[in-house]
Amino acid sequence: PPSIPHPQPPNLTTVALIFFSGLRWSVSAAKASCGIRIVTRALKPASTAATTFCTMASTAPPPAEAVGPPPIPGGMKELDRSAFTTRFPFIGLRVRPQKCGLFMTRLREVKLALPRIATIVPAPPPEEGDQDDSDTEVKATVVPGGRRLPTAKKLFLLAPRIKSIADLSEEDRAFIKEHNAKPVSHAIEMTYDSWRTDQIIRAVLPETITDVPSAFETVGHIAHMNLRDEHLPYKHLIGQVVLDKNKHIKTVVNKLSTIDTKFRFFQMELLAGEPRFETRLREAGCTFHLDFSKVYWNSRLSQEHGRMVGLLPKGAVVCDMFAGIGPFAVPAAKQGCHVYANDLNPESYKWLQENVRRNKVTSLVDCFNLDGRDFVRQWGVFLLLSVFALFGCQLLLVVAGRY
Repeated sequence: PPSIPHPQPPNLTTVALIFFSGLRWSVSAAKASCGIRIVTRALKPASTAATTFCTMASTAPPPAEAVGPPPIPGGMKELDRSAFTTRFPFIGLRVRPQKCGLFMTRLREVKLALPRIATIVPAPPPEEGDQDDSDTEVKATVVPGGRRLPTAKKLFLLAPRIKSIADLSEEDRAFIKEHNAKPVSHAIEMTYDSWRTDQIIRAVLPETITDVPSAFETVGHIAHMNLRDEHLPYKHLIGQVVLDKNKHIKTVVNKLSTIDTKFRFFQMELLAGEPRFETRLREAGCTFHLDFSKVYWNSRLSQEHGRMVGLLPKGAVVCDMFAGIGPFAVPAAKQGCHVYANDLNPESYKWLQENVRRNKVTSLVDCFNLDGRDFVRQWGVFLLLSVFALFGCQLLLVVAGRY
């Protein structure tokens, strides 16, 4: 846009300075080794199929022992959290606190091992008239240092598949009898907060929908989902569940279209939370600010950015023709490279400049807001001369050193 100033094409003085700077760099590099790597890179727009999702809840089939929320016949259109309250019966063993560790080790194959449910809980007092052999009153044990061990009983819970002591092996029953652990029934109340995201979504969707959308991309405080057509009637309910179950998420959005716009970003709709699309995130030791509704961001490229930056020697000159908000340019500059970063999207250009400033690499990154072809036409000769200054002199020094 005319309102955005661009760096002027270099004059002969600038080219001369770059040439002699490259000569000085080449001499020092030649003393260290007789070879040098030349890394060239032209970033391509990310494929629209390469949408990244961070799995926040398991979609694998639950184990045989797992308990889940009660299914909602026909599905649920509006979230009713009270519908997920239910009670599950378990078998527990009344034991002294001092023996809990022993029971955890000896009965590890049959103990309760479910997410968000403790294996050992405080034991309720015995019912009136119920003689508990394990509850014989003992004096509090005093250990070295004067600390008194508690005498209140604990309840060691067994796996859901254990319906009675008869379901245990003979060795386990003998162990329980030896330590006077009395089996008792114990019910645990599970509420909406007790279940995982995928369990809640599975319960609210009709049985005809087999694909549970329990994964999403996280961009700062924003959860970005890519729902299928069959999920759309339940999109706001799904968004609310994701918002409830992930405390760091404040905004949940759904992609509406493929990335086919001129400026490489997609349209989105708000599913739940705050309509706040400006966010902040960290990648490769750098902080990035962006407006997720106006620029392109793909978290899957983070490893590729790191891999490419690791290939660059310190002092390299890098041309990033599709820089976006700077996920490659800024880390490369942090490593000591000089980067010419260009992007056609005015919003990307704005946030690129902001991220360069915030990460304190303004002296190493030149930002442009041009079409890629115009960028090459205006700056191609200058960049080629820079590369020759840096690497051509190096080659001459190596050849001269052999003769």
